[in-house]
Amino acid sequence: MGYKSFFCCVIVIAVFSAFYNIGLAQQGQSGVGGVSVEQDQRGVGVVVQVDRIYRISRGDVMDVMVMEHPEFSINSVIVLPDGTIQYPGLGSIVAAGMTPSQLKDSIEVALNRYVVNPLVTILVRKMQQESINVLGYVNRPGQYQIFERTELLSAVGLAGGVKNLRKAKRIAIIRADQSVQEVFIRHYMQSDKYIFVDIGDTIYIKEPKEVNWARLSFISTMLLAAANIYNIVR
Repeated sequence: MGYKSFFCCVIVIAVFSAFYNIGLAQQGQSGVGGVSVEQDQRGVGVVVQVDRIYRISRGDVMDVMVMEHPEFSINSVIVLPDGTIQYPGLGSIVAAGMTPSQLKDSIEVALNRYVVNPLVTILVRKMQQESINVLGYVNRPGQYQIFERTELLSAVGLAGGVKNLRKAKRIAIIRADQSVQEVFIRHYMQSDKYIFVDIGDTIYIKEPKEVNWARLSFISTMLLAAANIYNIVR
């Protein structure tokens, strides 16, 4: 093999290696299957699992059960606007912002004055923030629980769907930050783009303007009678 051929092979291998490393770097940045790939201080790829941890919010409803001590157990306690719960014998306990496990530990520490080795269980019955409102021209208007971003029409389906899809024209989405997005139903159904609603949003399907045929008929009759009377009098 001549020197020229040898150098050509070296150049080809170097270029291929460069592109291969770039591809690995891009793959590491994108993450794989619900995990993210980061680099530590040495530049070595480290897989970091991303978990969603639920934290108690104002308005949540919980049961607090103390094993073998029903006098310290409470049902359907509401997290107040100041972020606390009212606990018999213990007074106000901060709950908002904690995970159920952290609140459990906090209550167990507080109960140590009255109970030997208390075992506490926290059951969150209603998560206030994990919901959207679907109102207006739907079959079952109300508040519905969701746990992640939901496609617009799927969210409307939680309320039994639109009463009459042919008559409904517009949807207003009031976001949690009070911004408003208006959607024309026909255009949206023909589009290949999706709109999602988030926790805390409100969907309002505007009521169609119905023609009151009875009233229209009455007005027409009255106008006709008035015209006839006018002709007779004239």
